[in-house]
Amino acid sequence: MKKQLLVALLAMPVCLYAQKKLDYERYNNVVPIDGTEYLYATAEHEGKKSTDNDFLMFINTQTGETKKVEFPKGSQIYKINHIRYDSIGVNKIMLIGKTVDLNDRGGINYNDPTQVIILSVDGKEKNVITSDGYFVNQWYLSAKYGTLTILGYYDSNNNGRNDYNDKAEILVYDLKQMKLLSRT
Repeated sequence: MKKQLLVALLAMPVCLYAQKKLDYERYNNVVPIDGTEYLYATAEHEGKKSTDNDFLMFINTQTGETKKVEFPKGSQIYKINHIRYDSIGVNKIMLIGKTVDLNDRGGINYNDPTQVIILSVDGKEKNVITSDGYFVNQWYLSAKYGTLTILGYYDSNNNGRNDYNDKAEILVYDLKQMKLLSRT
């Protein structure tokens, strides 16, 4: 009986360590943001107790201040662009990806909408430009006017997929004022 108790007590720290070992954050890429003191790192958080979460970590290289921008479980960020138009005062980070489970099928997948998200260069401001039911097909950035034109369609019947009843829309956003200019 004493041997069994001793073995159980010795095995407990090993089991606890094994649980903790699976909980970690990993940084993948570090990208400087031109014209600023900031950089961002793409990262992911994995663990047995926590959910898999991708996030961006913004780092002020002068002060060491950090800001984590998190996304829902299973998000897929495809493209990260730095938009810098000094002549008109636009300096933003644009993300293209899937961050919403529109069809409620247990996670974000191929059938969910691609969205546009605009972040400030310090990561403190986050604007989801397209609504949850808007599927982005293409986009165009105008350096002359500081606008973002998005072509896609709106899931007008709320069935979570593209079909004949859905409405094609073109959205034009002003990146300096962060407001919708037109919807056609």
